[in-house]
Amino acid sequence: MFEAPEHRELVRQSTGINFGTVALGPDWKTWPVGMSIRAFPDDLIERIMAFDALVQHTDREPDNPNLLWCGREIAVIDQEKCFGYLGIAAEDPEPWRAFFGINPFLRHCLREAGKHLQPDAGKSLWADLIGLEMEGKIVESADLARGAFPEAGVDLERILRYFELLNRKLPDFFQYFRHSLSR
Repeated sequence: MFEAPEHRELVRQSTGINFGTVALGPDWKTWPVGMSIRAFPDDLIERIMAFDALVQHTDREPDNPNLLWCGREIAVIDQEKCFGYLGIAAEDPEPWRAFFGINPFLRHCLREAGKHLQPDAGKSLWADLIGLEMEGKIVESADLARGAFPEAGVDLERILRYFELLNRKLPDFFQYFRHSLSR
């Protein structure tokens, strides 16, 4: 990601947090407005929606899906509006409640598919994240981001504290997540 000066400049000009990017190749297409999601597996839809909930992403709406697709795979893009509610709920012991309180999934481009997800939707993504945390990959990624973009001023410690709270109160998070999908 950091070898291309134009990518570094795009990230530097971004208004929010950016996750790592990869070159997906020429076969990936932009998700058109109104595209049906029926051809995609439920577990993929679940992981995207759970990811958006976990990182408090609010910018994946029908007229701006921020998705790419290739065959039966989907790639999420444009994460610059992540963790926007951490500052609002900084002292809250359940900071995800403020995020879900704004009803982020009422306009989510995958909302209709999300209504049919299983009651434990998102737990497989969480298990993956716990695995990364146990391997030290989350802290390692935060350290890499700090080193690559020291001027970004992102409060990575606040994000790490948020994930620690999530880990301790996961049932509460998933209760709010499921409720947001059923509205």
